[in-house]
Amino acid sequence: MKPLSLNLLKIGGVGMVAGLLSSQVAFGVTLLDEDFSDGNRNGWYSTNTSTSAVGNDVVNSAAFSSGKAVRFYGGSGNNALVSSFSGVTLASSGDYLEFSASFYYPSNPVASNATTGPVLALYNNDGSAFASDEIGTAYGTIVENWEGYKATKFALGDTNDIRIYSQDPVEDTRSFIYYYTGSSLGSDSTGFQIARSEVYSATLRIELQENLTDVDLSYVISGNGSSYTYLIEDVAASTLAFNQVAMAGFSGQNAKEALVSDISVTSNIPEPGVAALIIAGGALGLVMVRRRRSSSPLQD
Repeated sequence: MKPLSLNLLKIGGVGMVAGLLSSQVAFGVTLLDEDFSDGNRNGWYSTNTSTSAVGNDVVNSAAFSSGKAVRFYGGSGNNALVSSFSGVTLASSGDYLEFSASFYYPSNPVASNATTGPVLALYNNDGSAFASDEIGTAYGTIVENWEGYKATKFALGDTNDIRIYSQDPVEDTRSFIYYYTGSSLGSDSTGFQIARSEVYSATLRIELQENLTDVDLSYVISGNGSSYTYLIEDVAASTLAFNQVAMAGFSGQNAKEALVSDISVTSNIPEPGVAALIIAGGALGLVMVRRRRSSSPLQD
């Protein structure tokens, strides 16, 4: 009979290995985290379809805990903010990637044709990543072979005002700014209108399914006492690798202002260095179990 301590150690070691190897499920990995508290955009770059559009500057805002936000302001052109992160590939059932941000509209965001609210996009950028602001640059020269998914909520609570798109590939800056470009995967109505002077949280999530080829796509928006989730299941994925995000606070052309902060990109896929530590930790646990067992004076 083995001593109780040895059995417990063996169980504990195996449990530790299992726990370490499954830690990608238990613990999320933060790939991007930004609240602009230092007053800088920190690798978030502005892209505009017109030189007359106002750039995305960091401003003071009491609406957010950091006291800072990026201002979107569409003039006769439209603008977006883009950034890169360590690339991840959805490979196992349940792998996900999630992009969230909080939005605030100081004035009524519903006017004339300016009715598009938060736009979030996750992409695989096969071309050159942004390294500086690109304003008024010719279409197609700053976005190269992007493919992925985009979701938007209209500011006006109307029929089919939440929309999710597949874009394969994005060909120009307008494709990830405007709500009506790309291949529509579906639409639904939240039944509520975005109000001014309220903070709204929006999230785009991509999750790999058991067949390892389809993904579930969801867009969640909540604020001012309202919350809505729109889910599209079993979408045949055009890409499972992602390394770039794009967002717009407002896509209308009537100079409607929006503030954005509390941005994050998270996943349950550990980065390569973390994965190596997990494997090394599991191997060390098994070695400890074997050594304790071989040195024990009590045998069966």
